[in-house]
Amino acid sequence: MRLSLFTVTLLVIFISPAEQREPCSVLKVEHGKIGKYVGYYRGRRFEELSENSKIEDGEELYLRCEPNYEPFGHPETEEKIACSQGEWEAVPVCEPAMCRGPPPPTPNAVVVRANRTHGGGVVYHCRQFAKKVKYATTTCVFGTWKGDRPVCKDLRCSVDELSFPGLIKGMKKFYLPGHVFTVTCERGFNLTKENNQLKCVYGTWQGHLPPCIAGTV
Repeated sequence: MRLSLFTVTLLVIFISPAEQREPCSVLKVEHGKIGKYVGYYRGRRFEELSENSKIEDGEELYLRCEPNYEPFGHPETEEKIACSQGEWEAVPVCEPAMCRGPPPPTPNAVVVRANRTHGGGVVYHCRQFAKKVKYATTTCVFGTWKGDRPVCKDLRCSVDELSFPGLIKGMKKFYLPGHVFTVTCERGFNLTKENNQLKCVYGTWQGHLPPCIAGTV
């Protein structure tokens, strides 16, 4: 009987150990600090970590910012941060607070642009029937809108301003500059001037006033 010789080759696979995870170093944060909560329940408190101290991978830490500053530009006063394999998932930074509320309104104007970051400003445009008579600057300062607002004067003339006895005001409430209001009097009243018309001149009625007078018996 012929004996067959089999050679068995053993493959030895060496599995390298997982790379050692290096700790993160606590960074210096302008207008903020990095720390963790220690204790339990009512005794739980925030403890600041010193700069360059080592942090274990995955350790629960928090970035806390000074008043008027926000972590990563978010509206919270503090935010959770994490270290992964020796690197911060996001570089801890405290940014000046943004103006998250709407800019202050001003009569007869609309906001066309608002930069809500610290130091940003607001652009107001007067409505079509108004004219800007005062220029001003509104600025976002650490989350609060500050400064003056522009003044936009309404150039329309209101019929409600014509408070004269016997005058029929009609349905139209406002007249644009240059437009005229033809006077009509109630029964028992007469025009004080024939074909009397009142003209709107940049927010002011001009013409013969009073437009109507009580008729004689």
